[in-house]
Amino acid sequence: MSETAILFRSKYGASRKYALMLKERTGADAIENENMKAELIRDYSTIILVGGVYADRINGLDFIRRFRGSLSDKRLYVFAVGGTEFSPEYIAKLRKVNGLDDIHMSYGRGEINMDTLSFFDKRLIGLLRRMVKRKPESEWTLTEKAIAESEGNVSWVDERYLDPVVDYISPVL
Repeated sequence: MSETAILFRSKYGASRKYALMLKERTGADAIENENMKAELIRDYSTIILVGGVYADRINGLDFIRRFRGSLSDKRLYVFAVGGTEFSPEYIAKLRKVNGLDDIHMSYGRGEINMDTLSFFDKRLIGLLRRMVKRKPESEWTLTEKAIAESEGNVSWVDERYLDPVVDYISPVL
């Protein structure tokens, strides 16, 4: 058993891809974060949470919040996956919205596969895309740019986004 656990929650697959790439690179154990119980990770010294970003909220973060007390002796790291282009400002926004001031964090772009989206998510993206395209391109935020780019299927998944995570956990591997 590794000293590092990668907990992941993946709605459409990009977070799973990153978790499995991270497992391959580090030898850490990858565990799907569905109905997770704290005792399943008690023997790990480092916990990496990989989760998708939806409306600026990181999927799976509820586990860290729920078991924060029993995780106090663990090294924690959050790897957020989303469609928005990387920027220090966006990372700062994610930290603030998700209350991650004291936890190491990085970000990687995910993917949009229209074939796997729920009916609701397809409709939402379509509505947002129409709203964004009514604005001048020069006024688009990074998130709006990602929405406008997401016509059809698009993947920004890139293993290099995992480099900061690997650097963080390397001393304990």
